[in-house]
Amino acid sequence: MYERFTERARRVMQIATQEAQRFNHEYLDTSHILLGLLIEGSGAASHELKKFGLDRYEIRLRVAELIQPGTNTHPIKILPQTPRAKQLIEQAHKEMHYLAHTYVGTEHLLLALLRAPENTACQVLIGLGVELEKMRQSVLESFQAKPLIEDSAEFQCIRIEFSDAPTDAEEALENALRKCRPELSGKKIDSITIHSH
Repeated sequence: MYERFTERARRVMQIATQEAQRFNHEYLDTSHILLGLLIEGSGAASHELKKFGLDRYEIRLRVAELIQPGTNTHPIKILPQTPRAKQLIEQAHKEMHYLAHTYVGTEHLLLALLRAPENTACQVLIGLGVELEKMRQSVLESFQAKPLIEDSAEFQCIRIEFSDAPTDAEEALENALRKCRPELSGKKIDSITIHSH
């Protein structure tokens, strides 16, 4: 299930489990994954959520209003996922394919979460005044690498532009190079320049 997850995406799921345990819940739900995405701190999704002014304390309060704390006081190491949490993870893999990526990052988890307005996580976001489609569009705009190829007879210089949002550089570079591969056939790569803006 998590084979294609980046280190950060896996960390999100670990934090989500910890958040579920904090509420004494015996299951992993989309609201816990939302908290994981925000608290992880360095991934693309965390950056996006913070850009919309969200913080963990606000979200925890909203989750507590929507879902009663559980009675389980003995932490379970592996929590069963709710059907909506399972759907979110399946959708994250679809988002990966839609964007022609080879990995599931935190941005794919957030995009998947935003596709299902009926889930608890989206209800939390709506309650905090977030427009789901606006956030989704912001994610799509912020996390796309734009490869620009400068041709020469024998060598290729590749200039890759990223938004200022942090993401896994190795994964983003791999994705950008994959997009360029047809045009790089038979050429030597002279240099790669990465620009953030």
